[in-house]
Amino acid sequence: MRSPSWERSSKCSDPAIAVLDIDGITGAVWERCERLQDRSVPVMTLTGSPSETPRAAAFRHGVQTVMDKPMRKAELRASIRALLEGDTDA
Repeated sequence: MRSPSWERSSKCSDPAIAVLDIDGITGAVWERCERLQDRSVPVMTLTGSPSETPRAAAFRHGVQTVMDKPMRKAELRASIRALLEGDTDA
């Protein structure tokens, strides 16, 4: 399987954080989460699903934070700040 373009680019360094929308998820999203985790990049996911299934799957794949859509701006900023500061209990 070919890596996403952001992983193939020689000019691209690891991101400080990854925020991924998991609505309509595929296995590729979970593989991306795991690759980011392998490189110590914190991952936050967003979902509009009322089901607990995507949230549970996200945590099984190493995601630190799952937020509901639509999200509140202040809550999103606070969660990102906590992840960047290494506080995974955000």
